[in-house]
Amino acid sequence: MATCAACGNEGAEGVTFCKHCGPEMDPEGFTPFEVKDPSTGPLFEVRIGHYIKTGWHTFLQYPAGFVGFILILLTVNIVFLLITYPIPAPLLWLLWYLIIALFEPLWVGVYVVSAKLLQRQTCAFTDFFAGLHYFRPLLIFGLIDALIWGVDMLVRYHLLWHYRFLPVLFNLASMAFTLAFLFTPMLVIDRRLRLWEAMGLSLRTVQRRWLPFLGLILLLGLLSAVIGSVIALMVILVSGVFIFELAGFRTVLLIWCRMTGPIYFIACIAAYADLFGLQSKEY
Repeated sequence: MATCAACGNEGAEGVTFCKHCGPEMDPEGFTPFEVKDPSTGPLFEVRIGHYIKTGWHTFLQYPAGFVGFILILLTVNIVFLLITYPIPAPLLWLLWYLIIALFEPLWVGVYVVSAKLLQRQTCAFTDFFAGLHYFRPLLIFGLIDALIWGVDMLVRYHLLWHYRFLPVLFNLASMAFTLAFLFTPMLVIDRRLRLWEAMGLSLRTVQRRWLPFLGLILLLGLLSAVIGSVIALMVILVSGVFIFELAGFRTVLLIWCRMTGPIYFIACIAAYADLFGLQSKEY
């Protein structure tokens, strides 16, 4: 009986394609992801629905691990927030985005576990920390991303706040960065590329189909925001830690949007596996 490597579905005898997510199934239970260079050659298709569905099925293969890892990061973030809550808003936002940069190598652990599950490998909880093996390039990447957001917050809440167009420009710059370098972390850990090489390959790939990729990250961001908003309201109303005001809600919303990050990351690794293939077996 054939088994789909992407979602784990078992097909009937003689079935060669998964009826749930579409890829060809191998009779021995493993669908190889051919290594490709989507930055050249024929134009590829960005299958947004397929990536989200595959990401969900991948999550269901190891839900306890993903949830446990999220809870660890959540605990660290809550402790940090409680400690720094009295700090004035501009400095608080800068510290928060510095923490986001430091967490970049940890978040990549979700990529690693997802990639191993897609390859039908057995995962251990320690695999979530495999991104620490690539700490330096991932930290630099996280700092670049956090710098854009940090400057945005500094401008928005302290400096030049009366120039209303500046926050819009920084938001667009942050979105452009996320879009252009969407596949950079995975290229670092899967292809073992240097950071600048990975960023260049990601940029060249996204440029070919930037509009569908934009739709992908916007849809994933919307899913995270909806889930994050619901949980943020529950945290505020139940815990009583924060006075229910816009600033407090934004702070908790930001935390929970980050905590729903696996939805985003797992769908992105599904897109990476489809477009680039998976080269490494060990991370």
